[in-house]
Order: sequence, then C-alpha cells, then structure tokens
Amino acid sequence: MAYHHGDLKKALLDAAVAAVEAGGVESVSLRKLSEQVGVTPNAVYRHFSSREELLLAVGDLGFARLADAFEATSDRDLDSLGRSYIQFGLQHPWLYRLMFSGRRTSVPRAEDRSFVILQEAVRARAGGEATERHVLQESINAWAYVHGMVMLLLDGVVELDEIAFSF
Repeated sequence: MAYHHGDLKKALLDAAVAAVEAGGVESVSLRKLSEQVGVTPNAVYRHFSSREELLLAVGDLGFARLADAFEATSDRDLDSLGRSYIQFGLQHPWLYRLMFSGRRTSVPRAEDRSFVILQEAVRARAGGEATERHVLQESINAWAYVHGMVMLLLDGVVELDEIAFSF
C-alpha cells in the first residue's frame, strides 16, 4: 500500500475535502483517508499530526477557495462579492460550516485575502473619503451580514427566494 506518485499531502487534503463535502466533519477519519489514497495510516501522520490538524488545513483550503471565488467575481462591488460569498456558502455547506466552526484560535492567512478584497470594495464605494477605521468597520458589517445570511439559509430559517440581497 505505498504511495509513490504525486503530492501525498494534497491527495489527503483533497480526500478530506471530499469527505467533508459529502457528510460533514464527522465523516472524516484518518484511517479511511489513508485507505482512499492508498497509504498506511502512519503515512498520514507524516503530514498531519492529528485529525484536528487535518481539519484545520481543510478549513484553510476553504478560505483559499472563498478568496478564489472573490477574485473570479467580474464586478468587485459589494453586491457582487456578497452574492459570490452566499453562493460559495450554499454550494459548499459542510466546508463552509467547518471554516467557521470555532476550531481555530487565529485568523487564517487565506481568509485575509478575501477580507482585503472586501475592504477594497468598501473603500471604492466610499469614494476615497472613508477613514481606514470606517473601511474596517463597514467591511466587518458586510461580512457579518452575508455570513449571517448564509447561516440562515443553511439552517433553513429563510429560503433563497425569500430574500432580496443588496447592501
């Protein structure tokens, strides 16, 4: 059961993301992942010291993918970014929940990339007249709004056709 090609860490992350997407974090098992990628369970521990460390890496990958979705948004205005954020959360519900599960004690670097894009949109809307403190506060407000909306949608509290989205 030897893994002799490619990038084992990436293969493990891809398999873990697929497991999370299919059934949430409870479906992630290091033993099952090792079987899926064709390595011994000990080989997994060369890259991830624990299941928790692997889940943190999956969460980081989720934040990187969210930033990629922001960067792929043709119009980087607040409404377009908000729709992109909501779409990401709805398309990847288990990954999204993992990203915000409270497992981490610090803000991941990948999340910074999406937040910088959000701040640029807030700054553009303000027309250059806003202070950095105002930009930061409005960016946090916008993030809280779309995050709350995604959670309400995922939890079935509201339906997508019931909301009119705009800032």
